[in-house]
Amino acid sequence: GNGITDLLWFEGQLFVGTGYGLSYSDDLGENWQNFTPAEYAGKGGISALIVGTDGTVWIATGYDTLVQEDQSLSAGGGLRYKHPDSTQWVFIPQPKDAQTDTMGGMRPTTTHVQNITFDIALLDTQVWIASFGGGIRRSLDKGQTWEVITTDGLPFSALDYLNHRGFSAMTENGNIWIGTAGGISKSSDGGNSWERFFIGIDQIPESGGISGNWIIALAHNPWDNSVWAVSLTTGGQEFNSISRTLNGGQTWDNLLKEELQDGTFARNVAFFDSAVYVATEKGVFKSIDNGKNWYLFPVIEDKISGERLLTDD
Repeated sequence: GNGITDLLWFEGQLFVGTGYGLSYSDDLGENWQNFTPAEYAGKGGISALIVGTDGTVWIATGYDTLVQEDQSLSAGGGLRYKHPDSTQWVFIPQPKDAQTDTMGGMRPTTTHVQNITFDIALLDTQVWIASFGGGIRRSLDKGQTWEVITTDGLPFSALDYLNHRGFSAMTENGNIWIGTAGGISKSSDGGNSWERFFIGIDQIPESGGISGNWIIALAHNPWDNSVWAVSLTTGGQEFNSISRTLNGGQTWDNLLKEELQDGTFARNVAFFDSAVYVATEKGVFKSIDNGKNWYLFPVIEDKISGERLLTDD
């Protein structure tokens, strides 16, 4: 498919999540193997993708569903994983709650509608997912059972708390990082305790903090052990930028804020050693001086056919 949701490089293989399934190439794109919904026995395109250290591929799927005559909403199609020595995908239904799951004031998510998984992270034997209506969940048994995790100590309710709406998840050096519509959370003990980075209601973003509470992507650069977040505004005096920390979250720098002050925003971040690439709504930016200066790529052109990518986004 031409709608690309994820790109992931793992030990000589390029994995590509698309709106029509998963593709991968082990010869730099000369040849491709494709897994469509028919192969992984499910509905929807790829909404999240990760490959474990053992080569196990994990995907989440999503699709649009008609809820009223003129209204469609996104729906979670569940998760699947495939071991590197197998051709079979193991299906995991979209995690949700029973109507009776109200202990401690929890407000259960009982439907897959608007319960779409946007990211997957792996920490040792733990599987973490970030879902919009389903929140942050952890599995210790490869998805057979799930535990709802809240990083703020409040009873789970994606309807009431922005911090319970999951958008991104990442692990690095034994730490788990979670991005929601209510900021960033970090755990160094497998999710038992959390440190949070967010902007309070009516609070002005301060120097040394993140720029916005809506965190749609997280990335780690091993070159300098930095953590990068696509931090977007949820209103008030928040603003769009790339928030970066060089010290595990103690302080943050907000980068590309001038380039994104017109309301456009970034989508994701990638690295090649010290070089940083940021995909935004207005094109791809690159920095080779640790974010001090940014270069906007020109229009993308195929060097053989001359075909150009002329979209403004």
